[in-house]
Amino acid sequence: MSPKTILFPMIPRHQTRAAGYGDWKTKPMPEQSVKVKLNKSYSDDEMEKIKWGYIPEQMEDK
Repeated sequence: MSPKTILFPMIPRHQTRAAGYGDWKTKPMPEQSVKVKLNKSYSDDEMEKIKWGYIPEQMEDK
């Protein structure tokens, strides 16, 4: 099995702020969960994109 490649596109032009808690219908984490360790490092640019998150313009963008 080959490793999955993750691409980090540019932050969409319509997105003028980082995604926040109120931007998604969220549910609390379950009592039981698992931590997954990733052996991966990210550049400063990639990390900035990850921190911004993603706010879709319409349902089809999710």
